[in-house]
Amino acid sequence: MQRNLFKLYLGNTGWLFAERALQLTLAFVVNLYVARYLQPANFGLLNYALSVVALASPLAALGLEPILIRELVQHPQDQTKWLGTAFVLKGTASLCLFLSLTGLQLLFGRNPILNGLVLLICAGLVLQSMNVVDAYFQSQVAARYSVQAKMITLLFSSAMKIVLITLKAPLIYFAGLIFAENVLLASALWLNYRRLRLPSFFNRFDMERAKTLLRQSWPLLLTGLAVAVYLKIDQVMLKRMLDAAAVGQYAAAVRISEALYFIPFALTSTFYPAIINAKSYGEDLYKERLQRFYDLMVWLGLLLALFVALLVPHFVTLLYGAAYAPAAGVLRWHGWALLFVFMTSAGSRYFLVENRQKTLLLINVTGAVGNILFNLWLIPALGIRGAAISTVLSYSMAGFFACALFRGARPNFYMLCNSMNPCTVIMRNKDIFRFN
Repeated sequence: MQRNLFKLYLGNTGWLFAERALQLTLAFVVNLYVARYLQPANFGLLNYALSVVALASPLAALGLEPILIRELVQHPQDQTKWLGTAFVLKGTASLCLFLSLTGLQLLFGRNPILNGLVLLICAGLVLQSMNVVDAYFQSQVAARYSVQAKMITLLFSSAMKIVLITLKAPLIYFAGLIFAENVLLASALWLNYRRLRLPSFFNRFDMERAKTLLRQSWPLLLTGLAVAVYLKIDQVMLKRMLDAAAVGQYAAAVRISEALYFIPFALTSTFYPAIINAKSYGEDLYKERLQRFYDLMVWLGLLLALFVALLVPHFVTLLYGAAYAPAAGVLRWHGWALLFVFMTSAGSRYFLVENRQKTLLLINVTGAVGNILFNLWLIPALGIRGAAISTVLSYSMAGFFACALFRGARPNFYMLCNSMNPCTVIMRNKDIFRFN
């Protein structure tokens, strides 16, 4: 039984890593050419538009995905009702967000090109309601079906970016391509779902389940907003306090370290169902699995942070060109954020399983407020390096230090501290690869 579970989760992780391996090679190389082609100013405008939409996108997601996955795991007999209800909720929220952001942009936006970028990128949010299918595949530990859809989208996107560069297309076309990616991904997810002969869920909306989802997800919605702030507010503030070129140089560095963020998210998505199931078998098994998961996340996060912060900056100019030379200094700081991203990703699941979404909200609000304050202090003094330092400080607050401040988060804090002791980690995991 244990061997079969191990193979299932390892296979699921393998599919997630395969998709990101393609992302790290094909898409990363293509995006290098996009950055070189657009140059820092235009690249900065595109990333500023992406950041603005990212700040608003939690309002479209409604914080439903983790709750939906939990309900699909615990109530598989009602899967179409849960999927249909979540689909309608997300679709309605994303449409309202698109209309609201369109109105605000037309009223207050002064740059027509930037207005077009924001509106095209935001239009793609409406199609992301189909991500409920991805949540279903996660609940079944069947990432390969989502990965296949994402790989098709990635190949299409990469090919089209090369075409746009070859044709010397204007900046607005790259935003249009982002919208096209959302169309293709939503279509591919739906086709994979139907290919498995699974029943349609479009007409399965249930008001009682909608109330249940919204009642439990609102802290996660606010948490998503807080996370979006401390993930993306730096690029928005750089544009306001410096200029678009600074955003472009900063974004070039951040894209390198953020390319590895898929690892904690892939591991968390894979082992999350196992952690939920363990709790139903007993508290001891649940705590054992959770602690071992923390061990993995802490030490893998540390190794990757060392790699990105100490080694990768030497290759920034070679990758992006001389115009992006300041990005190397950003990466030397921003790379350390990886450790706390791993901690945050692991801890977020603990709060969900323990039904402590409000505590998670308080922690992420602390990180978001800290990031804004640190940026106001450090950007004027240190420029784009100041934004990178602010990011690391705010991530460390949300991922680790703030957990010590709130009573509901202290068990998470103690488990993270326990995972930092190499001696206990080795003793606890020395038999992990033994199978009898």
